[in-house]
Amino acid sequence: MTTRHAGPSTGPRTAPAARVAGLRLAVALLVPLLLAACGSDDVTVAPGGAGGSETPAPAPSATPAYCGLKPEGQAERTQDGMAFPATTDYLGKPVDEARKLAADRKLTLRVVGEDGECNAITDDLSTARINVYLERGVVTAVGAF
Repeated sequence: MTTRHAGPSTGPRTAPAARVAGLRLAVALLVPLLLAACGSDDVTVAPGGAGGSETPAPAPSATPAYCGLKPEGQAERTQDGMAFPATTDYLGKPVDEARKLAADRKLTLRVVGEDGECNAITDDLSTARINVYLERGVVTAVGAF
């Protein structure tokens, strides 16, 4: 008769029901946390109308930050040996006019944000690109990077 050994002990085993209960607790704690992180842009304020109905709050605006651009534009500059073009000529122009001006100067025009919303952009430097922020289709902030 041969005797079999299960091998070295790995410690006390947890009953399957206890493991399932632990997982359920972890899920119950993590799901609300993850959902809260998603958030919602639909924020309401105190009752405003005569009927007592709530009115939606205005969406948060990125306009003061202009998605990282300067509302006054920038002069021609050199940074780390790279020459960036002046951008002040683009301010106040409709986007189509600004795009044509950039093309005439052999530059590309990139819209980094519009009407309070910032777009996802690449983080590379280009001396042949003008970055603009638009409000109602008009350039209100501009930079070259």
